[in-house]
Amino acid sequence: MYMKHILTGCLALAFISFFAMPLHANNGEDDGEKIVIEDLKTEADIVAAQNILAERVDRLQAEKKMVTTKSERKELRNEINEVKSDINAVNKAAKRMSGGIYLGAGALLAIIIVLLLI
Repeated sequence: MYMKHILTGCLALAFISFFAMPLHANNGEDDGEKIVIEDLKTEADIVAAQNILAERVDRLQAEKKMVTTKSERKELRNEINEVKSDINAVNKAAKRMSGGIYLGAGALLAIIIVLLLI
């Protein structure tokens, strides 16, 4: 009798632990490579990083449409926002690397007025 209760308890514990596994938003898929901004040295590296991050956002948005629970949608939304902030960081690194001089409309207008006054 006592052995029957132990066996039932073990089976119940195994059953619960099998179905109570935590579910992640990426369904067990690993994104593979992580983007490190400091490692982006060339323009090709930046373009590759932008493509990887854009594909990740597209995949997450497609996943978001299939998710049914509110908590999973929230988790996916947070992950999408993180990836978008990574995209912004990569874009800032690209701008720093370009080395060009960019003039705003106000600065351009001021230069034209100064040239006209001379």
